[in-house]
Amino acid sequence: MENIKISFKPTEKNLYEIKSWIDYPESSMSTIYNCYKNSSLIVATVDDIAIAYYALNIKEVSVFISLAEVKTNLRGNGIGKLVLNEIEKNLQHSKFKTLYLYCSPKESQFYWKKQGFDYFPENSKKNRTDKVEMFKLINPVLQIDNGISIEGEEYLEVWNDKSCYVESQKPSWKWKIEYLNAESSILKVPFVFFGDRNWKIRWSRGSTILKESDYKYFDRRNEVSECMYIEKMPNP
Repeated sequence: MENIKISFKPTEKNLYEIKSWIDYPESSMSTIYNCYKNSSLIVATVDDIAIAYYALNIKEVSVFISLAEVKTNLRGNGIGKLVLNEIEKNLQHSKFKTLYLYCSPKESQFYWKKQGFDYFPENSKKNRTDKVEMFKLINPVLQIDNGISIEGEEYLEVWNDKSCYVESQKPSWKWKIEYLNAESSILKVPFVFFGDRNWKIRWSRGSTILKESDYKYFDRRNEVSECMYIEKMPNP
């Protein structure tokens, strides 16, 4: 479609337009209105009339997509992807590292997969949650590297369950740590992972363990709750 504009400052008129065509106005409009008040409602318009929206919930280092919808008769034209691309551009070089959501209905996971989203990791019992939860990285973070050589390197390891359940098991994931400089405890790019706060995490240098615990005890000063997040290594 032509003449589509993406607005990060929609009008109250746009709210009434959205209400006229969304699938579930009774359950959705309170969320949409709250996002409008919080300046986190993004709207696509044609001739100043709303045809799509994303309702966002801004977290500490991530952005949760609460709702997203395109007007029924315009679906399948790439409008949702266009809005998503503009959101990602707007968040580039910001403190926000990921977008995340849960799929409602569950079948929407196939759409989000096409937009570059990936699934949250499951725990060792394959039942982390009944929800289909997905995320997409939008700014640089530590990358999983299960094949790293540990010789002389600092690295993080995570197990997909509590410490008491995985004592004799190998870690599920590994990340190589890089610092801003030799004197700094701040990471060059942060560690971000949508694991569970009860999962085991270990910080090592070579074969020496510097710190290990369930993630919720790893750094008690950490105020980020939506995901595992480390930008500065704690005291060992």
